[in-house]
Amino acid sequence: MRAAGVTASDIFIRSSQVPMRMRIPMRLMLGIFKPRRGVIGEVLAGDVEAVGKNIKRFAVGDRVCAVTGFSLGGPTRNTSV
Repeated sequence: MRAAGVTASDIFIRSSQVPMRMRIPMRLMLGIFKPRRGVIGEVLAGDVEAVGKNIKRFAVGDRVCAVTGFSLGGPTRNTSV
């Protein structure tokens, strides 16, 4: 991962500035005592470092971008798809 985009909504949600009735579900989703994801941001970009034997769409060195969806954070280490 080379970069992660952080928006105002990422900061708002991660700081628990949500209505009281949503705080417990948000804490369960994001992490109770500390964030589940160390890298905040819903969008990220990077380079493919390795591919599996059946992967044909991507090659090592390809530049890629992704949206993490409701996980609200990028990986803190290399992950495979």
